[in-house]
Amino acid sequence: MERVTFPVVFIALLLAPFLSTSAQTISGGFPAQSIWLSKTNAVEGDRIEIFTVLHNGSEVEIRGTLVFSVDGAKIATKEFELESGNNKFESTLWSSKAGKHKISASVAEAFDNSGKQIILSNQNTGEIEINIANPPPPTAIEKTVSVVGGVATNVASTAFPIISSVTKNIYEATESFRMGGFNFAKEMIADSSGGIKNEPLVLGATTSKSNIPSTNTGIADENEPSFFSKLAQLASPAILFSFGSRAIFYPLLIILALALLYMLGRIVNRPKY
Repeated sequence: MERVTFPVVFIALLLAPFLSTSAQTISGGFPAQSIWLSKTNAVEGDRIEIFTVLHNGSEVEIRGTLVFSVDGAKIATKEFELESGNNKFESTLWSSKAGKHKISASVAEAFDNSGKQIILSNQNTGEIEINIANPPPPTAIEKTVSVVGGVATNVASTAFPIISSVTKNIYEATESFRMGGFNFAKEMIADSSGGIKNEPLVLGATTSKSNIPSTNTGIADENEPSFFSKLAQLASPAILFSFGSRAIFYPLLIILALALLYMLGRIVNRPKY
């Protein structure tokens, strides 16, 4: 019986590493006191950064998933890799809420460089507690600003359709004026470049000045253009150029309006003796 038992025990010892299904535990994870916060005196709404550090005390490279938790609820996860003998800092931001909270970090899972799952000797940081205060009540100035801001928003939302309608009407009237001036300038230029009428030639007729009766009777010709008509013809190219483009017309209109306002201001503020 003893002869049979010894070989069986010997074979079982040889096959033990291959038959084991449990993950290997190696030195690594979190050192003692390995979680801390960017601030301990905080009020609700403050952004607090949570820090921790990981170390790898084994002879193999490890990688895994780090989890940050507040009151047992996961708030962030991060993947990490650590070569043998190295340390690594990790952090995440948390928007604080009023009350007492417990904050911790843990390694959810870890693997060696061959992809085999491992267990770290320190997979949890432990918990630290923090008491987040309620936000202070708003000051009188903050209340005033809030009220004024709300009133301004309501007024703006109410007045916007009216302002939009008035602006649209002004733009349409200005565009009508611009196109009217543009068309007027085109007509004036067309009239001035219409050419000279050619009188029919009669065979045997002479064109010498002696045979043309004089029409200078001292009375102005009805077809002769007036002074204002000549002035309009001279100004037509400039009008056509400035009224034909919005990019030119509107800046000129603004400059003209500012010049008129300046002149009116000078007249109103002129000292009286």
